[in-house]
Amino acid sequence: MSEDAAQRVVIFLSYRRGDTQWAARGIYDRLVNRYGRKNVFRDLDAIPPGARFRDYVESKISESDVLILLIGKAWASYADETGQRRLEQARDPVRLEVETALRLGLPIIPVRVEGALMPTEGDLVPSIIDLLEFNAAEVTDSRWDYDVDRLLWAIDETVEGRLRPSAPNSTGDRDAEEKAGREAEEKARRDAEARRNAEEKARREAEEKARREAEEKVRREAEVKAGREAEEKVRRDAEARARRNAEEKARREAEEKARRDTGAWAGRDAEEAEQQARTDPQAAEERALAAASSSPEVVEWDEPPSSGTARILSRRWAKILAAALAVGGLVVLISYLRSAMSVEATIMSHVPDDLRASCTATDKRATCHMKDGTVVFYVLFDTVTEAKEFVRNEQQIQPDSQPCPPHAPPPVNTSVVCQYAVGPDKGLAMFSYTAKGTHDYYLSRWVSDAEPLLLGEMSTENANPLDWTTFESNWTWLVKAR
Repeated sequence: MSEDAAQRVVIFLSYRRGDTQWAARGIYDRLVNRYGRKNVFRDLDAIPPGARFRDYVESKISESDVLILLIGKAWASYADETGQRRLEQARDPVRLEVETALRLGLPIIPVRVEGALMPTEGDLVPSIIDLLEFNAAEVTDSRWDYDVDRLLWAIDETVEGRLRPSAPNSTGDRDAEEKAGREAEEKARRDAEARRNAEEKARREAEEKARREAEEKVRREAEVKAGREAEEKVRRDAEARARRNAEEKARREAEEKARRDTGAWAGRDAEEAEQQARTDPQAAEERALAAASSSPEVVEWDEPPSSGTARILSRRWAKILAAALAVGGLVVLISYLRSAMSVEATIMSHVPDDLRASCTATDKRATCHMKDGTVVFYVLFDTVTEAKEFVRNEQQIQPDSQPCPPHAPPPVNTSVVCQYAVGPDKGLAMFSYTAKGTHDYYLSRWVSDAEPLLLGEMSTENANPLDWTTFESNWTWLVKAR
């Protein structure tokens, strides 16, 4: 079939999502590549919201040239949560599609996937029993390209109405047909091999590109982290120097004041002693006579007024020095306590009020606990750009038309970045679903427009379907708590 003719063929692709979804995705891509996206109908993304399923599907089947029906090993036995087979339900979408095609006389090509057998009469309901009259094709993962090429050939033959005869008219015709068949198969095999080689090459190139990009990303993140750590170290060193300088200045001022006070007191004591000696010479003479007649031990302690003054000054110096040391130590202690408290006050002043009682803070980080035990981390960034870049992590922000947070978790090992609006609060948030071995968990990071320097982070295990609802509820509470 020519390319122009192929672009006029309309195909309806029918399958069960829980049975052959992976094969449907690959076959759909090949059909679109050959016949054009507008000519291939798949219910996953083609039925508009609000449309009546039965009427819309019947309309699309009536416009189609052929219906491709993918049959997996669970196609006929697929059951709902009550255990009833889907084929026995009148509103089963696959049953409706087959019934409509049979009623309209549309050609059907059953496709057996990965060795699945055609259903028996006992497997089918009476309304689609005629499905067994159609010959089936087969696709397997081990010879995927060859089988899909054969399916495309069957579609062309079915649409053009050129069915091969059941038996050749002569030996020459049989030989020619067999030769043509072998050549066609060989050509299909070579084409499939070439396509696989090209795909393998493209895959290796994509992996190499992804590896280089990942290494570059890791390198940039390491450089940014090292830069932030260097800046933080410089800041802490500067604060420590400023604190030491302030303590040294306070100590020197206290010592200078004590020295000045001691000098003033010593001067006053010396003046008082000299004045007493001048005004009372008799008392001085009596003390001298007593010293001459006393024992050596008494003489040792009975000294002139100047020696008594020196002892007084020594005792006062000791008291003043002790006071100065006490003042200096108090200044150091107050400076340290103010420094330690300011760090915690800085981060804690940004944490939601209802959560502060459960938090512990060090530097610019805080760890808090919700009532259900969920752990919440907060980090205070120096700039708004750094905080938002940490949330985005070089990802695109999804359109405002999408819900934020999403109503369902993102696909496994992917993340979504979106602008949220919860009550009066707005901001930027990231939601991810990660699976590593047997460990599955949800994670969210966010920055509020009201607190653009404060980044919040919360994660929770994904152990059952209700975990996403709990995760979304906790996140909404944290945002509203602002």
